[in-house]
Amino acid sequence: MKTKIKLPRLEVIIPSNNPKPRSASFLDKRYQGLMKEAYRKAEDFIKRGADKNVLSVIKYNQEKEVFEGSNIYSVVLLNMLLRGTHYRTASSQDLEYVIFANDPKFNASHLRGHYEDTGLALRDDQEPNSYQAKDLIKQLQKELGSEFKLPYKIDLSNLELRLDKNSPSELAFNVLDPSKAIYAPILNEKTGKFEDSDPSLLQTGLPGKIEQWQ
Repeated sequence: MKTKIKLPRLEVIIPSNNPKPRSASFLDKRYQGLMKEAYRKAEDFIKRGADKNVLSVIKYNQEKEVFEGSNIYSVVLLNMLLRGTHYRTASSQDLEYVIFANDPKFNASHLRGHYEDTGLALRDDQEPNSYQAKDLIKQLQKELGSEFKLPYKIDLSNLELRLDKNSPSELAFNVLDPSKAIYAPILNEKTGKFEDSDPSLLQTGLPGKIEQWQ
């Protein structure tokens, strides 16, 4: 099963050495060096068998001077290249903080109307993406033991890519730190509404309570 791509999306990079982001910026022309490296890394994966369609999605918009397009594979790849620096891509809790802070330095208004790839929701091992789900569950079970229980949210900055010939995309994920996977039972709740002031949004990037639509 091939990954479906939705466009456009804008990626956000945030300093990684602070519990709360001090600044955030989109992948604009300042990151052209990083993106050239990302393209080279993507090509390396593709030459070794990875699906080109899931790694060749980020394009530079000359008019807007920003990189557009994204999926979970491309964001994980970016984080692999950012490892060892003071930066990473944003988690959902980062974005909630950016919105709550209402500070001009974050340019939060630019987030409107765009998808932001921040994490994986691991609810069960069923389709779609059953292969990836089973693989991630196996990793978490091994590390967390009796503490393991679904569902989890895994930030994309907590993953790395590996080649896997058995995967539909020929790519799979390694969890870098299972202890940072967030147990999130709210992911199995039915769709509903939540309060913008819910403190859980800043802690996990997800609401702590959902009310059903009337």
